[in-house]
Amino acid sequence: MKKVIAAALSLALLVSGATFAADTEIQLTEGPGTVDIGQLLGDGTVTINGEKVRISSLASDSLVCKSGPIQFTEEATPRIILMKTGTDGDEAELVLNTDENTLVLDATTGDPADLASLQEGDTVYAYVSPVMALSYPAQSYAALILVNIIPDMVVPIYAEIGAVRTNDQNTNVVLETDQSIHLTLTDETEITPYLTRQLLTKDNFIPGMKVLAWNTIVMDSYPAQATPYKVIGFNTSYSALISVDTNGAIAINGETLDVSGTSPYLQAMEGADTMQYMVPLRKAAEVLGCTVTWDGASRHITVSSGEETLYAISIDAETTDDGRYLTHVLDGKTGVTYIDLNDLITLHNLKFVQ
Repeated sequence: MKKVIAAALSLALLVSGATFAADTEIQLTEGPGTVDIGQLLGDGTVTINGEKVRISSLASDSLVCKSGPIQFTEEATPRIILMKTGTDGDEAELVLNTDENTLVLDATTGDPADLASLQEGDTVYAYVSPVMALSYPAQSYAALILVNIIPDMVVPIYAEIGAVRTNDQNTNVVLETDQSIHLTLTDETEITPYLTRQLLTKDNFIPGMKVLAWNTIVMDSYPAQATPYKVIGFNTSYSALISVDTNGAIAINGETLDVSGTSPYLQAMEGADTMQYMVPLRKAAEVLGCTVTWDGASRHITVSSGEETLYAISIDAETTDDGRYLTHVLDGKTGVTYIDLNDLITLHNLKFVQ
C-alpha cells in the first residue's frame, strides 16, 4: 500500500537545458524513492455455474508509473529510455515506444502538451505498459506522459475504471480503479471531459473509462482511498461492456443476451484447472452491431462492422485469417458456431465487468 502513496508523490530531478524536435529520443533516469503503482487482481477468474472460468482481461496488469529527468539522443523514431537501477545496483535500460495514441499532458492542468516543448532538465512521469518485449534493452509502450512537473507536487493518478459504486448515503460516487485505489467523487469535485463538449458529471462514469485524478492525499489502506479535487474523464476505448453472472447469463451493455436455442456451455481447458465458457458467436456479434456471414462449403465465418471486416475464421483454425491466435478453436459441431468468451472479448475489443 505504501507503494501507491509513494508513487503519487513527485520528486524533482534535474539535469541541464536545450530544446529538441518531436522525433527526439528521450532518456529518463528513474529518481530515488519513486516506485511502481500496481494492483492485486486476484486469480483472474469468475464463477459460472459453480465452475471457475479464467477471463484473460481480468488477469492483465495495469499501467505502471515511471519518472525521471530528461536526457536527449537524436534518433529518427520518438521513444523514451528509462535508466532503472535494480536492487543489486546495476542499471538496466527500458525503452518506451510512443505512437499517435500516446497522450502527452500537462501535469498541472491536464491540457494537451507536446514532447517537442520539453527542455533538458525537465522531469516527466510516464504511465507505461508492464508488458516487456524480450529484447535488450527491454521495450514497452508509453500510454501517457505527464510534463510540466512542479517540484514537490502531487502528480495525478492515471487509472482505468473497473467498477462504479455509490456510497452508503447514495450521494457520492466511488470509482474502483486498476491502480489499487478507490476515487470518491463528490459534488465539489471538478470534473472535465477530455477534448469534448459533452457533459460529464460524477454520475456519468462507466467501467472502461480512464481518468486522470488530482489528489491532495491518499489514505493508507488497501485499496487506497482518495477524494480527488479534480478529475479529467476520457471516453472509453472499448466497443462495449460485457458481463456474465454466476448462472451464466451474458449481458452486453447491461442488456441480457437472448441465447434461446443456442445455450452457452462450459468446457474443460486442457492442462488447466479452470473451465472455458463457449458462447454463440452470431448472437453476440449481432447484438454488438456486426454482420455475420457463414460459408458452409468452406466452413468459414466472417464478422463485419459496416464495410469493415473485423475478423474471419475457419472452423477448427487456431488463428484468424489475419494471423491472430485464438484461445480455443471455434466449435460448429451442432450447427451453431461457438466462440471462447476470451476470444470474443479480444476480437470485439470488449470490457469485461463484474
